[in-house]
Amino acid sequence: MSRGWGRLIEQLSSLISIQRVTSEDPVLITAQQLQGLKFNLQAQLLLAELDLAREGNNFALRLNQVVVLIEKYFDQTSPPVAAILVELNLLGRTPVKVEYPDISKPLEWLDVRLAAQER
Repeated sequence: MSRGWGRLIEQLSSLISIQRVTSEDPVLITAQQLQGLKFNLQAQLLLAELDLAREGNNFALRLNQVVVLIEKYFDQTSPPVAAILVELNLLGRTPVKVEYPDISKPLEWLDVRLAAQER
């Protein structure tokens, strides 16, 4: 009985092999994890846009995080993925100066109107 059990375990173990995943191997994720990854990428891009609008220093860092995630989870040889990576790299190197419009005149007008209503 024990010999038969041992042969069964040996045959079953030959059907399953466990290998360590290295950085070159593709990462397999579930549909739910893929959806979460997409939301994470969108959030990182929105936060990068917010950093840019606030003239923060995290804009390039956030773009780099998006690039790292795309390189890790998507096939870089795919034309759409390669195009996204090129665009993100160009965007990260493009100097952007945010110029806000002067809204002091409309605010002064509003202050005058509100002060007139209080009287």
